[in-house]
Amino acid sequence: MLKKSDELRIEAFEMKVLRQILRVSWTARKTNEWILEKTGVTRTLLASIKTTKLRYFEHIMRHNCIEKDINQETLSGKRKRGNPKTTWLGNIIQWTNMDLERILRVTDSRSRWRRMIHGAVGSRIEDD
Repeated sequence: MLKKSDELRIEAFEMKVLRQILRVSWTARKTNEWILEKTGVTRTLLASIKTTKLRYFEHIMRHNCIEKDINQETLSGKRKRGNPKTTWLGNIIQWTNMDLERILRVTDSRSRWRRMIHGAVGSRIEDD
């Protein structure tokens, strides 16, 4: 589960590392854009995390395993009271802007799924 606060912390960590590489103090009045321009780097950490998560989701959806049942919420039982928690499936639906039925159809084709991943993440991450 990747919450918005987690995404912000990941982006802050990435900027902190780039500042350390340049040896620029966090108290120096240098913007993030200036730091990115000086290093010649684009932010890719969050995109690579999302890509990895989407690839793993496709992997478990192609096999019959307990992780698939958990993600599809087909196990019996009740959840605790209160607001719904952020779920893996919730993240996947949010990033792809698709409903669950369409996502499951797309996971059947690896090439379609890879194209969808690159569209959902926004920036192209090189395949390993």
